[in-house]
Amino acid sequence: MNILGNQSRRKGRKVPRALTALFAVAFLFASCEWFTDLTEDGSTEQNGGGSGGGGNTGAGARDGAKDFNTLGAAGNRAPRGLWSDGTTMWAADWDNEKIYAYSTIGKARDAAKDFNTLDAALNREPEGLWSDGTTMWVADRVSDKIYAYSMAGIVNP
Repeated sequence: MNILGNQSRRKGRKVPRALTALFAVAFLFASCEWFTDLTEDGSTEQNGGGSGGGGNTGAGARDGAKDFNTLGAAGNRAPRGLWSDGTTMWAADWDNEKIYAYSTIGKARDAAKDFNTLDAALNREPEGLWSDGTTMWVADRVSDKIYAYSMAGIVNP
């Protein structure tokens, strides 16, 4: 046990969760398109990001108009994995041990398509999702297991 308490395993080594979170934040900042440049006269200039304006265009450019800003309001505070069938976007949340569903068109939550059984299956820290349209596979970072869930009745045939 270290002074930070909880630990997670990565490739056989124990890494404190706080350190894992720090690496995630550093990665997000490093890969973010929104940044500020200091100009020659000492003023700042904003580039990229925003709602899809300013800065980068073309392949790989952020399209802010397609952002999902509804996750927090739905209770999805710790999204860790995504998968979409083209009409629904599913986001795993390790804080609530569930998978939230959102419409890709209106971006509103579609609670009828949520997966609420992760905790009962001991899938308590879901981090990655993938599906073939009939089964949703969910990786768990603590149990080192990939859980399979039926999508019958959740997706439209």
